[in-house]
Amino acid sequence: MSEEPNAQPESPKSPDIDAIAADLASLKQDFVSLMSHAKSGAFSGAAATADCSAKSVVRQVEEHPLATLLLVFAAGFCASQLMSR
Repeated sequence: MSEEPNAQPESPKSPDIDAIAADLASLKQDFVSLMSHAKSGAFSGAAATADCSAKSVVRQVEEHPLATLLLVFAAGFCASQLMSR
């Protein structure tokens, strides 16, 4: 009489559920690996682009110092006029 009339016996896990859980765990691991690879690739690509841009700016300043000075002065003047308003 200690048993409840509506109680159902516990059913063992289905093999399909185990397969889905294993697939989800594998998918999670693949996603983590992909994100790690993407971050490292993006960082190295951005570093290479920044290095190339810095070298280009240095070369431009060395080749045309007066034009660079005038350009920087004009940009600063325009920025100061925009900030004063």
